[in-house]
Amino acid sequence: MMNERPNPGRFKGRLAILSVLSLSLLPLTAHANEIRVGINATAASASGFTSSSGSDSSASMEAKPVKAEAKITKDEAVAIVKNLFPKLKLKDAQAVRVELGDNHSYPPQYQNVWTISWQVTSGNSSHGFDSKVDSMTGDLLQTHLYFPMDESNEAYYPPKVSKEEALELAKAFIQKASPTLSLNSLKPMDQSRYSNQALFGPVQYDFSFTALVHGIASPGGHISVSINGNGEITGYNRNVVTADYPSPDPAIASDEAAKKFEPVRDLSLQYVPVYQPFSRDKSWFLGWVQPFHADLSIDAQTDEFLNYTGAVVQPEHFQYKDVQKTNKSFTVTTGNGDNQLLTEEQAIELVERMVSIPDNRTRSMHSLDTYWGDQNKKVWNISWREDAPTGPYGGHTNAVVDARTGQILEFREDRMVPPWMNPKPDIAKTPNAAITQKEAEEKALALINELYPNASEELKWFSSDPYAPPGGDEQTFGFRFQRFFKGIPVGGDTVSMVLNSQGQLSGYHSVRSDRIEEAAGSLKANTTKAQAAAVFLEGTSQELQYKSFGGYYTESQYVEPRIKLVYQQTYKDSTKNGYVIDAANGQWRATFLDHTSPGEGPGEMPVDITGHWAQKDLETMLRYSILAADSNGQLHPDKAITLGDWLLMLSQAVNPHYTNSYSYNNRDSKPEFEDVSEQSPYYAAAQFFIQSKWLDPKKTPQLRPDEALTKEKLAVLLTQMIKYNKLAAQLQQNPQLNFEDSERITEKGAVWLITRLGLLDGSVPEFNPRGEVTKAQAATVLMRLVHLQGKLDQRIAM
Repeated sequence: MMNERPNPGRFKGRLAILSVLSLSLLPLTAHANEIRVGINATAASASGFTSSSGSDSSASMEAKPVKAEAKITKDEAVAIVKNLFPKLKLKDAQAVRVELGDNHSYPPQYQNVWTISWQVTSGNSSHGFDSKVDSMTGDLLQTHLYFPMDESNEAYYPPKVSKEEALELAKAFIQKASPTLSLNSLKPMDQSRYSNQALFGPVQYDFSFTALVHGIASPGGHISVSINGNGEITGYNRNVVTADYPSPDPAIASDEAAKKFEPVRDLSLQYVPVYQPFSRDKSWFLGWVQPFHADLSIDAQTDEFLNYTGAVVQPEHFQYKDVQKTNKSFTVTTGNGDNQLLTEEQAIELVERMVSIPDNRTRSMHSLDTYWGDQNKKVWNISWREDAPTGPYGGHTNAVVDARTGQILEFREDRMVPPWMNPKPDIAKTPNAAITQKEAEEKALALINELYPNASEELKWFSSDPYAPPGGDEQTFGFRFQRFFKGIPVGGDTVSMVLNSQGQLSGYHSVRSDRIEEAAGSLKANTTKAQAAAVFLEGTSQELQYKSFGGYYTESQYVEPRIKLVYQQTYKDSTKNGYVIDAANGQWRATFLDHTSPGEGPGEMPVDITGHWAQKDLETMLRYSILAADSNGQLHPDKAITLGDWLLMLSQAVNPHYTNSYSYNNRDSKPEFEDVSEQSPYYAAAQFFIQSKWLDPKKTPQLRPDEALTKEKLAVLLTQMIKYNKLAAQLQQNPQLNFEDSERITEKGAVWLITRLGLLDGSVPEFNPRGEVTKAQAATVLMRLVHLQGKLDQRIAM
């Protein structure tokens, strides 16, 4: 039963080791403001509601995909899509396959849908995309137009329609595409953190809405609409929710819920990590943070706390306990390999000595890699595979070992079977565990002392786990540990451990930040708990929501989705997601580094650009977060910039998320310029320029980012961005420059090209190749480059 209280410490089903960052750091970071949607999210069509009361109010609400007899024919479905997109050459697309139902998602989703596969042919090439139309109502559910061979409809800056005009177009399209929906039942979503538009590339607006059911936000009720800069719809997503909604009338009032939330709003000090670009390092600050379980919901009907699975939990049971020291403790293993790293034999021996590998599994793979969670750490990844699997998928055992110390960072024993192929467990036949809860606790404490450095001094453990997953086919024991430094929790530094019914380790995941003493040792709190609590209460509230539980797979079963009416803690300002209160000054502070973070926009324009000859271009730079005023509210437009400054400006203009996009694809990369280290503020931009082939460290090993940017150097960089550097080299001998100081120009071909294109002024008597470029001049050149898009034979900055 979903509302049975779990036996503390014990739960059924194998635990998928969850990211400790998402569960242990900041409750209102990972789970807050539950009504949210990304660009690819889908929207919902709400069914009716079932009045209910008591703790079993949602017990029968299950998503049951049913394929009913279609009321819309497949030909009508094809015509609906074509009529909705008449201007974007959909008339040239052929519907090559139309099928009833959606057979491409697990678990199966809403099935009363025509799935249309389109194909567009041009010469010997072709491409395709899909559409979905509700077979009962004729409402459009999905289409993303894709015409890679046609650039005629691309809209560059400045767009023909503004963002405000595009929003009205999106609303009008929703009414046309989904006439069964009312605009009054939709609420626009705040996407300020993720909707930063680049200056370069085709302009596109993305809008998201959440559906209101009985005036309350629906958990799956999302619609997303994409519109290009010409005002044409290019994408549409909507999802149909088949679960029933409970009554919108709560049994407890909002002020009662607020009082009940008080214990989980009990702020305490925590060392909070701020993650640097590329996940290569992190800084720390001391913050006032809620308890780790503060993302719990309150059932608005039963007045009970619910965890993420919908199970009833009791926060008063979530208490830290000391880790008692045992006879055996972790010791560092000295490596016998290169640079004193562990050899593969040492790493394998450590794992096989500490944990039990099933007899029918043989070592199948091992490799020395950079650790995904710490780019400065080398680890051994080791796998054991089942010798004679009973089906197409065999069992696996995996371990990750720190190659420097011998610490086991991760361990997992599982079956490599798609979860939807697992039979539904028979709870009645679940065998009892061979050990008791107390015996499991003793085993876990003994293991943590052996696996984790200084466990008894650094760790405390939770007496109950609010993140215990729902039932499965085997009784297991779950434990969670938190690291402390100077009596204060270290954010993100946690350990998850699972013992099987025999008391053997079946799952383990640990995070322990290095050099915490250096990073956090001197941090102090200058604000009191009461002051922080006042700021927190002013910025947060509890909101009545419909919240979805289930609808996903564990290792052993599919958890049926159901919807409950709950109170959820939310930020009044949704852009504060990911923020906590800095104990140094009592202000909200982000826990991430992102040039496009909300709340960091220009606000009022700097006073020193008013009336400036480049005011318009400078204002554009500020609106797109390419430039920012200093702490005194000034921009200093006539100050010379460095080469590094220009790299930062261009990178931000081309891709506002360039720091994040690089990190996931190149975690093993090393600095390529001799004078730009990973700690350099220009590192990310330099790597971005290298990836874009605008700079080549093989030709110029040193970047010299701190040197002033000259006009001649700027001309060379511009030719590389527009892919005219080879042409510039051909023009080097006879460029026909008319400047009085032409003999002082070294890169004559580049200067001739860039002045002919109007990016730099070619009408002045002297070019002044060694003249330093100011912030205002750089902004103007950048905007001239933006306006040049679509006028050359190749794309710019792409």
